[in-house]
Amino acid sequence: MHLCDSIPRVPEMSPSNPSAPHVLLLAALRDELGPTVSALQLQWSTGGGEAKGEFEGIATTAAATGMGAARITAAASQLIDAEGPSSILLVGLAGGLDPGLKAAEVRRIVRILDEHGGTYALKCGGVPQTQEVDDPAAANPHHEVGATATLLSVDKVISSVEQKAELFDRYGAAMVDMESAALARLAAQRGLPLTVLRAVSDPADQVLPPQAATWVREDGSIDTRAAMMFLATHPWMAGKLMSLRRHAQAAAHALAGAVGDVLRAMVKPPADRDVERS
Repeated sequence: MHLCDSIPRVPEMSPSNPSAPHVLLLAALRDELGPTVSALQLQWSTGGGEAKGEFEGIATTAAATGMGAARITAAASQLIDAEGPSSILLVGLAGGLDPGLKAAEVRRIVRILDEHGGTYALKCGGVPQTQEVDDPAAANPHHEVGATATLLSVDKVISSVEQKAELFDRYGAAMVDMESAALARLAAQRGLPLTVLRAVSDPADQVLPPQAATWVREDGSIDTRAAMMFLATHPWMAGKLMSLRRHAQAAAHALAGAVGDVLRAMVKPPADRDVERS
């Protein structure tokens, strides 16, 4: 089953390029984006801030925004104004809340729960549909089968196994991140289709250092020196950090393959995809 079997085609025109669709491909961290940029054969700009190219008829601009709601909102707003995309594709890593999810498993997000209230329903390739609620836990998220999932967006890194279990019990979401709700809100305001793909970096039973958020620079790159300083004062965490790194790398490469499938679905009508699967 494809991640986006029901995806509508990307609109034929975008404000900045009337001859071709244009996808804005975003991730919080450059490390999350790297394997996808390579797989799509995009080219990084001289300064390394953006990567551009064309994949099977779709002009694509890729960029890392930095972690958290404020950073992704600011960066995405600037890129939308500058690039005039016809669609947005958010990719990246997420924490696992559902104990059934393993590291590097990829899911297309069909519902985003904002911990501050409100839900966003996503149809692959469609504009997010908002639904405000007082308590997002009361939204009763649908537990999808297969390659889709519900995701919870929060303001801070969820580090402990106990925290993950508590959030899973309360919200029923399979994954957790810090950016999807903010981008869904922006996409809805701008009337832009949004697709979200997440891969599990730290499963429900894996501890994530709460200091991890401080290892990320504003441009979405990793501050290796800060991570090494943490390791120097917490040597007992070395094994766990190595495991987390392996999981994150595997998840980023799994996303690269999934992004290609989604972009192909964007440029091919349903009849063509049915022929390929037969």
